[in-house]
Amino acid sequence: EEVTFTDGRVVPTRTLIWTAGVVASPLIATLGAETVKGRLAVTADMCLPNHDGVFALGDSAAVPDLAKGQEGAVCP
Repeated sequence: EEVTFTDGRVVPTRTLIWTAGVVASPLIATLGAETVKGRLAVTADMCLPNHDGVFALGDSAAVPDLAKGQEGAVCP
């Protein structure tokens, strides 16, 4: 009957629809670019290495997790 956010806000509702993606498109595997866990490997500024002017974001991008400080760590 309601949704409670992490900050404590409550929104009354009878219907909840999840619209966020959870996996990268199968197209990613056909591009010939480096992938990490099925997502395109990108730099910290979301660029594909060795592909000038090409960016990836969202479920398509394996974004480096700079906070972990580990080589190869990506954000979930």
